[in-house]
Amino acid sequence: MNRRWIVLSAVVVVAVAGLVVAADRVTAAVIASKMGERLGCGGTADVHGFPVLTQLVSGRLSDVTADFTTADARVHLEAQDIPISGDGAVGGVTVTATVPWATVSSQLSQNGLPATAHAEGARMAIDVAGGLGSVLAAVRVDGTALQVEPEIVRFLGQEMSATALRRTPVAGLLDARTVPLPAMPAGLLATGADVGEQGLTIHAAGKDVAISGNFAGFGAGCGSG
Repeated sequence: MNRRWIVLSAVVVVAVAGLVVAADRVTAAVIASKMGERLGCGGTADVHGFPVLTQLVSGRLSDVTADFTTADARVHLEAQDIPISGDGAVGGVTVTATVPWATVSSQLSQNGLPATAHAEGARMAIDVAGGLGSVLAAVRVDGTALQVEPEIVRFLGQEMSATALRRTPVAGLLDARTVPLPAMPAGLLATGADVGEQGLTIHAAGKDVAISGNFAGFGAGCGSG
């Protein structure tokens, strides 16, 4: 293997490792929200529907939206038919968790990867420090895992498709990576993933989602793990 392939291999190794770290951060972010344990913590929560008093008497809220933050992500949550206290099932839940690119890049540094992350079109890009190159990858949800598939490699000013590199010494480094999604509450499933200017986002939704604890006790879980 000549020096060019050695350097390119090093660039791809760092960039693809960065893709996996970034994907892991966003999958963890959904679970970090703990589906309501942090509802209202460091954010805002709104109860919709009228009259609210009747909802309180019935023991269930018809519609709640919340925006809050975890250690890694900004989370938007929408829930319908929510038990006010105790264990139970939420009629419907949608969650969107976005990990900012600055957080992803910081995580790369903490993992010893000299790279930065950002969006480029609909792909996630990992740039290797020093401008040697980058890898662009598609991100999607496949069942219970997040799939990260390298599609484009840039190296020393040249752009190559991952397909075109399949018969080169770096071919094995460009295989799609699977990042398992953490276990979610029963009834909640990941529905998609995308990248944007704000960060890497994962979406989850479900019906009759099992919860425990005080879901509607806004702030009751603040400060707990």
